[in-house]
Amino acid sequence: MPKRAPLPVVIDILLPTDPDIDAINAISDASFSLTTRTDAREEISRPFTHAWVARAPSRAQRGAPVGYIVTWHVADELHVLNVATAAPHRRRGVGMALMAEALRYVRERKIRLVVLEVRLSNEPAIQLYRTLGFFAIGLRPGYYSDNGEDALEMVLVFDPETGVVVPGRDEVRT
Repeated sequence: MPKRAPLPVVIDILLPTDPDIDAINAISDASFSLTTRTDAREEISRPFTHAWVARAPSRAQRGAPVGYIVTWHVADELHVLNVATAAPHRRRGVGMALMAEALRYVRERKIRLVVLEVRLSNEPAIQLYRTLGFFAIGLRPGYYSDNGEDALEMVLVFDPETGVVVPGRDEVRT
């Protein structure tokens, strides 16, 4: 599927008081299986969770959510749990904008590793992560309980002092 025109978005921190939590959960429900979806309300109540929402602003209001990202910050690592974009806005840079915000957070806090798992069949997401410098470090057979699909483990390594990405190469064949 070809990439479409970029969608200008505003990225906000996702707070427990956000009035659009139900809309964010609807994006999750439409994007993931029941076993891999994220309940934003539940996730952002955890002290180690950091989440952001992408909004397509209009002139009159701040705009409806078009995507979100949920991460866990533990020690010197940021684990990306979910990145999702509402179906009508996919392939328009929303996921990239959300990842860029998470990576800004990583650099500000001198985090060393960003890790994630992605379905082997999710080629657009794998391409997005590779564009950012992620590389494959492992394969988790049968990781997704809804259909037994394998997960590709990916990592992005930073020099915590400079914030520069440390290049790596795949450690497994994909």
